[in-house]
Amino acid sequence: MDMSQLRRCARTASIGIMAWALLGGSTQAADFYLKAAATTKTMPGGGPTIPMWGYVLCDSGFNPLPGQSVQVPGPRLVVPPGDSTLNIHLFNGLPALPPAAAGAETRVTSLVIPELPATMTPAFFTDANGNQRVRSFSSEASLGGVANYSWTNLRPGTFIYESGTHPSVQVQMGLYGAVTINSAAGVAYPGVPYNNEGVLIFSEVDPGIHAAVDNGSYGVAPYTSTVNYAPQYFLINGAPYPDTLATSYLSSPPAPGQNILLRFLNPGEETHVPTFPDLYMTVYAQDGNLLPYPKQEYSIILEAGKTFDAIVTPQTGGLHPIFDRRLRLTNFMATNGGMIAYLGVPPSGGSCPGAVGPNLMLSKTPQGSIQFNWGDVSSPAAAFYRIYQSLSAADQYFPLQDPTSPLAPTTGTTGAVGPMPTSSLVFYLVAADVTSPTPCEGPKR
Repeated sequence: MDMSQLRRCARTASIGIMAWALLGGSTQAADFYLKAAATTKTMPGGGPTIPMWGYVLCDSGFNPLPGQSVQVPGPRLVVPPGDSTLNIHLFNGLPALPPAAAGAETRVTSLVIPELPATMTPAFFTDANGNQRVRSFSSEASLGGVANYSWTNLRPGTFIYESGTHPSVQVQMGLYGAVTINSAAGVAYPGVPYNNEGVLIFSEVDPGIHAAVDNGSYGVAPYTSTVNYAPQYFLINGAPYPDTLATSYLSSPPAPGQNILLRFLNPGEETHVPTFPDLYMTVYAQDGNLLPYPKQEYSIILEAGKTFDAIVTPQTGGLHPIFDRRLRLTNFMATNGGMIAYLGVPPSGGSCPGAVGPNLMLSKTPQGSIQFNWGDVSSPAAAFYRIYQSLSAADQYFPLQDPTSPLAPTTGTTGAVGPMPTSSLVFYLVAADVTSPTPCEGPKR
């Protein structure tokens, strides 16, 4: 979706046809089928169910592949190394406008991808003043129809694919995703190998625009355009925190010492600043273009329409938050939401030392401290304990990054520690070695 009218103008000049890719059938060409269709997304904390549009991967008859459903963002498209041609067949399964729709929003669609050059075949419409204006950057698929796209001379990189039709609306509705092309297996660009990887897509949702598009009133007051865009939900991979914890964004469980390639994409209309407060990233590429020299950063200015490729190499186990430094950390103004995710790296080995209770979970007070009664710790198994943090009861445990002094149990009295980090959801009282408060591995999802 476009950041503003300025962004829309800029992208008109640079946009290229989008190819939608899974594993191709030949070593020289990748051939893919996808359908655009409607879906919904329920926001956390009792939030609303918001109408969305998304993509689903299909067979050649445009039947969803096993296990596939319409999703936002669309499925990641991986073009195999060595494939030089990409073909996409797009079926328009978007819902028709309601019969009494008063708006001017269109339901044709198309596919484009910025930064990959292609021959443009724009589609035009005549506005109320009789002027010819661009409606789609490339050939359109009408409702129930199919459009075919093809391009050659692919290059390695991370790219955004998105709707090329009225993108300020259709991309906002959810028609976007990631397409990735490696230089070789396990090599992002020449000389940039990695052991693990993840995709992080930053975007926003304005519920008012979604409702207007869904009911056919977009184009009339109050939603005559996206100039007064007012997002209320801020997503990473299609979900706001804490729903970002539901699934892992990595291709495999991480481990200390791994080179983890993180692919950052922003199809939204705002600039975001993904930040690791306790890890440095080595940034190698922007918009699929290898930088002359890698840069060491702990945050990235991820402008609308941009992509970055960076590698992090955690040396020890730990729980590393990543968040938008512009503080888009709310769900409809409710705090502790929005653009927050985690990189949880289990230690090299070992299990949690004697979680008590079992797993005595500790809750925070409104002031951010935690309190508990030592009488709830039945038969303490150690002379000292430490507070460990976790994302949920099903995840691995990690010691606080600035560990508190070891706690000595005193029967019947109340222990209080704080303030605790706002990033964690769950805290545990864990038997600990006084001199070596190491990370430990607990149960995982």
